[in-house]
Amino acid sequence: MTPRLHFNYSAAAPITPETRQAMAAHYDLEAAIGPVEAAIAVAPRLAEIHRAAERLLGTGPGTVALTEGQGRAMALVAAGLRLQPGDRILCAPSEWGGTLSALTAVAQRAGASLVPVPMLPNHTTDLDAMRGMLDGRVRLISVTEVSVSGTAIQPIVAIADLARTTGALLAVDASQSVGWRPVAMAAHGIDILTASGRKYLRGPRGVALLGLSARAQAALTLPPPDDYAVRQSDALRWETAEYSYATRLGFGAALDQVLAFGVEALGAELLARATRLEAALRQVPGVQLIRPGAGESPALAPLVAFDIAGRDPQTVQKALQAQGINVAANLAAYAPYFFAHLGKAALLRASVHLPTTDADIDRLVATLTQV
Repeated sequence: MTPRLHFNYSAAAPITPETRQAMAAHYDLEAAIGPVEAAIAVAPRLAEIHRAAERLLGTGPGTVALTEGQGRAMALVAAGLRLQPGDRILCAPSEWGGTLSALTAVAQRAGASLVPVPMLPNHTTDLDAMRGMLDGRVRLISVTEVSVSGTAIQPIVAIADLARTTGALLAVDASQSVGWRPVAMAAHGIDILTASGRKYLRGPRGVALLGLSARAQAALTLPPPDDYAVRQSDALRWETAEYSYATRLGFGAALDQVLAFGVEALGAELLARATRLEAALRQVPGVQLIRPGAGESPALAPLVAFDIAGRDPQTVQKALQAQGINVAANLAAYAPYFFAHLGKAALLRASVHLPTTDADIDRLVATLTQV
């Protein structure tokens, strides 16, 4: 199969050769000595992966669980909220649609409510409005740090400061920031952090991060335990006995690569590529970049949202796929509050990573002018 030109890292990244080798090696081990015996043999390595995840998230021992996906991680958090009638959950305007679905379901069952915080013209959360909405009935503030369209970075530290004034838990979806943007759960006052492993970490599908501070672990009701979780005493109580060992070992290889490169160094590389991409897209007739200040400032994130006047984003996406180029077409359901603010039903999104070259960007732009 001919490789595609990939501009969809913010959805899922192709795994690296090192990650693929780690997975293949474990399958070979299972075939050679048996899956149970192979699991015992790699147990020390699995423990190392948790320590690496804790370093990545800037948190302490026993505060990170690994789940099947970010949606699963947030569903576990939502189900563990001890909500009462009249309680409220505040959501940033960038909130991911899947998170909203999980939180809405548990709020409705409890007689609680989900309330969006207004958005400022620069696409960030209105902190003054949030301050006025906070009281003792707010149990959780939920924030997607970088929206699915990458148009703004939410002020996590300032939101954490507000959360502490009433004791609300702060949950951050860092799926679009972990890997290229430093995370400091403990220093920034983040109680709950969820993040997919298949985006900027370039891990395999089927692994995600769930960071839980000691305060969050005490506040949340535990999921029903299996024979593994019942024997744990920290964030591992949110894990299960059954998972793909090969996939998790591949995720460990991906983590090692990011940590060895350095998150800040990786972020600088990716933002430079995204800035080049934004500059090139501005030359395409009819293209509008969807973020404040896109004409004057460097890129904010490695994902660039745009639309083309008179063109349906999904139609453009399919036309590019026919030419061997992957981009995303984000729909309003992905971030309902954000899209409602923009008054749009869909957007195109192109995202970059280390393999992205200037020649790749030139090919994308040239193809956009033709399709």
